[in-house]
Amino acid sequence: MLCGSPLCLSLHPAMARLVRASARMASSFARASARTSSSFALQRPCVPQALRAATVGALAGGSVSCVGVGASLVMIPGLTGVMGMSQLTATATSVTVLSGSVLVTALTFGMYGQLDVGAAACLALPGMVAARLSARHASKVPDRWLRVGFAVLVLGCIPAVAMQAWEKWDAKQHRDVHDEAQDSGAEACTQQKTRPDLALRAPSARQAAAHAAVGTLTGLLTGLLGVGGTPLVMAHLALTGLPQAAVLGTSAAALAPPLLAGAAAHLRLGRVPLATLPPLAVGAAAGSCAGAGLAAELPDELLRGVLVLVLGAVGGQAVRGAAAAMLRR
Repeated sequence: MLCGSPLCLSLHPAMARLVRASARMASSFARASARTSSSFALQRPCVPQALRAATVGALAGGSVSCVGVGASLVMIPGLTGVMGMSQLTATATSVTVLSGSVLVTALTFGMYGQLDVGAAACLALPGMVAARLSARHASKVPDRWLRVGFAVLVLGCIPAVAMQAWEKWDAKQHRDVHDEAQDSGAEACTQQKTRPDLALRAPSARQAAAHAAVGTLTGLLTGLLGVGGTPLVMAHLALTGLPQAAVLGTSAAALAPPLLAGAAAHLRLGRVPLATLPPLAVGAAAGSCAGAGLAAELPDELLRGVLVLVLGAVGGQAVRGAAAAMLRR
């Protein structure tokens, strides 16, 4: 049974509520775009600016398709450093660009049944509220503190990604071909048995509280710093024992509503240069396609090693920008 089918939605009220909430956020997103009348938001970029925006989008899309994380961590420094945007404007633009792609990803995984509806709902609903409130009040936080917070977040992701790369490499060294075949066969059977039950699982009160706490933190990060919190949500869901495909699908479903809520708030307040969105989106799509083809040919541990190096460079640039902003105080 496909988790995105009408029958599944009728059987699972939590899924229906999540879809309706996402639809409301998408509608609010569209209304905010139509009402945005800020002269800044309606500026038309010149050709060099459009090319720079497309390049930033391509790098961000390539990073997320290669290793699954890092789109906003690459996009925001590109928007501030290459496009000359303020931290708040870059945050708003990043949230707006990422919201649509994450929603499509969530719907795709849902159609294939790789979605824990209960966990996604517990993560998404408080995240929507937190993202909307934090985005609304983000302008009250000085730009220098937004830069400091972003730098700390980037540097904090490096050990987690490096540890994942090391664990995958170590596991590969100690696994022979026969055991790998047996494990993959058992995992496939387990996933086939588990997939129809994912939408039926109801989290316990303790699990729901943990999901809500992580969702709230993710929403705050989305509204203030423009990051989706994908590493945080994926690490949290991995501890629940879900298959990796279900972890990806559930994390996308959990992040889509907060991103839409944050994007709608930023658009309503006129913080997004609308003319910059098309080249960013086109570049991100092209980068995603190229990155997916590259990822299919390279080992996972190498890709994660590259991400560690990229995050190190981005983190260093973010620290330098934060230090310069603090000195200008």
